[in-house]
Amino acid sequence: MPIHPAMAGKFHLLEGVSSIPELFENPALADRRQAFEDYGGFVPPTVATRMDEAPGPHGPVPVRIYAPDSPSGAPCLVWVHGGGFIGGHLDMPEADWVARELVTRWADIAGPEVAAHSQPLKMQWPRPVEGQPQEPATLILRVEGPMALEIQHSSDVILQRVNRFFGWSAVGRLALRQAPLSRRKGPAPSRAPDPKAVAEVAETLSAVEDEELRAALARLGAAIKRN
Repeated sequence: MPIHPAMAGKFHLLEGVSSIPELFENPALADRRQAFEDYGGFVPPTVATRMDEAPGPHGPVPVRIYAPDSPSGAPCLVWVHGGGFIGGHLDMPEADWVARELVTRWADIAGPEVAAHSQPLKMQWPRPVEGQPQEPATLILRVEGPMALEIQHSSDVILQRVNRFFGWSAVGRLALRQAPLSRRKGPAPSRAPDPKAVAEVAETLSAVEDEELRAALARLGAAIKRN
């Protein structure tokens, strides 16, 4: 899938930079780093968090737990940063913001019909091989038995939606686990943004060629302006 235009538009900031650690550690690149980390005023969702630890082979591993508004009986999705945070930290947008969005927006990501019969459990990343590109992850879903076959047949569409949300090809396959879902009372459905506001935002996104992506970004932009 194509790289998200917002990220592709920043690639010029990496010209002549030998590595991401250099970008973040070299004082001479401070202006580039600031521009690279400028997300245009985007504010991630507010969710409850708490810190904990998990046992590791070299001592405790810090874990940050994100909980939705009604966490009782909710499933758990385990997000593991494959680089071990060598060049970053827990508050990086690609870690903290993505976790917040996954907690609050599974129905928006997968679609209401799929979300009604499935819940994300975890993402499994293959062990990296030195000198080779990182292989995509496997997204493991808990699904209700009667819907498992239909969701399996829709796996390509679900993968496209998930990767469009991430902005890159993070997930390469789905694995289904048949089990009853943990039902919980969800938040009230959000009010759809005004069509006129959506159209106004869409006019500013002419550089985005994918029609579905442009429409989704327009709806998101209109909702952010409304809130």
